[in-house]
Amino acid sequence: QIDGLEKKLARCRQSMEEVDLKLRREKISPEGRKSLERERNFLMTKADNYGK
Repeated sequence: QIDGLEKKLARCRQSMEEVDLKLRREKISPEGRKSLERERNFLMTKADNYGK
């Protein structure tokens, strides 16, 4: 069970890194930026929950 959580946490962190890269590198609309920021916040919350 711990291995499964570690894998989920690793995938979650990878997704957060991808979102962060998009936010830094891509020219996106304010709406798109808000959407990516919401996704990043969701992933951060999810990662925090997996870490507990």
